[in-house]
Amino acid sequence: MEIIFHIGMGKTGTSSIQKALAENKENLLEQGVDYLGMFFDLINPVLRDNYLQREFFASSTDKNFELAGQFIETLKNRQRTNGASRFLLSNESLLQQHRTIAPFFEYLSRQVCVRLIIYARDPRDWLPSAYNQWFVYHKTSIGPIPPFAKGGRQLLSMYEDLNTWQKILGAITTIRPFTKSTDVVADLAKILAVEMPVATQRVQERVEKSESFLRAIYNNRFPEMVLPERFDRAFQKIDLNKSPALAEVLRENFKYDETDAVVAEQASLFAEIKERTGVDLLDGPSPLQETPDLEAIRQRIMEHVLYIVMQQADRIAKLEGTVRKLQDELGGG
Repeated sequence: MEIIFHIGMGKTGTSSIQKALAENKENLLEQGVDYLGMFFDLINPVLRDNYLQREFFASSTDKNFELAGQFIETLKNRQRTNGASRFLLSNESLLQQHRTIAPFFEYLSRQVCVRLIIYARDPRDWLPSAYNQWFVYHKTSIGPIPPFAKGGRQLLSMYEDLNTWQKILGAITTIRPFTKSTDVVADLAKILAVEMPVATQRVQERVEKSESFLRAIYNNRFPEMVLPERFDRAFQKIDLNKSPALAEVLRENFKYDETDAVVAEQASLFAEIKERTGVDLLDGPSPLQETPDLEAIRQRIMEHVLYIVMQQADRIAKLEGTVRKLQDELGGG
């Protein structure tokens, strides 16, 4: 029996890996690999949650040994049922849980073959993405969002976690470099020596920088942690990717440099008008067709938006007053 754990790091294609593993679950089983998902809920259903899982394993070393024994027995039963000889679990949050869960892995490795797989990324490339993910998009901090320099220093501790795993269980730990060009699903398939075709495109959890700014402003208003869904609900799940780009609107609708070419296509028509009426509509030089200045338009639109917001604020205040009046009347009746 072999148990393989993909334990991180976050922001190294983990969502793509997990989606590909889920899509290939039956295919992998035919190759002798049983994909278990993200959690240890085979031991206890309560473990289908990262926070509860962290608390569950934060127990004594003896308790971790007991849990590891239960896990092995459960997998043996699955092996008798589905014939799999290898088992795979993928959860990037395990990277930061070495203080609580390391004894669990130590016991497993003494009983069966265990492999830990970690993908690591250049911190200079990883840090901006990680900060945006865990401090802006998903506000994990209590209080205001920390400045990048402060939050970034906190996040770099994950590299110490990576180093700790190597120190504790280096013999069974494989660390793979990850770059933006890495086909991480193909790389994992190569490590596992399995065929794992990908039916969907690579999973990208990033949002536009402009949306990240909006989320930062919105999330920073709350002292508590803020899940991404809170912003989505507040904005009625508006797909901000559909917001028209002003540069594109300008290019498509307000760039007039093809005017002469368009008119020239109807040269015979204007020649006929001249012949019939004696009026040459094309007499004189072609007028200069100026393209509006994008930044000036952007600034003016912002002024329009602010004015609209103020008008809407007055309308909402009036509406709230009407609602309170109706509530008072209904309550009094």
